[in-house]
Amino acid sequence: MKMMEIANSNIKESTVFIIGIFGILWNKFERLLGRNCRESNISDNLHKIMPRYNEESILNLHAVVLQRIASLRQTTNDYVMNKLCVGKNTSDKTNQPLVKNFIDRYYDLTREQKLQSAVVITYRIRCNMFHGEKDTNATDITSLDNQFVLFQTINSFLEKLV
Repeated sequence: MKMMEIANSNIKESTVFIIGIFGILWNKFERLLGRNCRESNISDNLHKIMPRYNEESILNLHAVVLQRIASLRQTTNDYVMNKLCVGKNTSDKTNQPLVKNFIDRYYDLTREQKLQSAVVITYRIRCNMFHGEKDTNATDITSLDNQFVLFQTINSFLEKLV
C-alpha cells in the first residue's frame, strides 16, 4: 500500500485517488442539476435524475451507511445530526426525518424518498469533505482512509446518475 504525505499526514494513495474521482463525479452531478444543488432544494431537482434511478447503488449506499454507524458506535440520530450534519446549517429540517428513515426504515420508502435521501447523504459527505468534517475527534486527514468504502460506494451511486 502506497502512502502519500499531505499536510504533514500520511494518507493512502488509493484514498486520494477515490476522493479525486468523487470530486469529478460531484462536479458532473452538480452540473446536471444546474449547479444549484443545496440540501434545501434537492427535492425540487429529483425529476432531473429520477430516470437514472438505480436501486442497487442506493441499497449499497444504505448498507455502507449502516456499517459506518455500527463501526462508529453511534445511533442513527447521532450519525445524522453529528456526522452528516443534515439540516444543521439551514433552517430547513425536512431532510432529517427522511434520512433517518432511509437508515432505519429503508424498505418502507418510495423510490423518490430513497433517491432524495441518498442525494442528501452524498451532499452532506461532499460538504464535510470540502468544508471539513465537523467531528472534533477527526484531527487530521488520515481519518479519510477509514472512509474509502464510503467514497467508493458513493462514486458508484453518482456514476449511475451522471
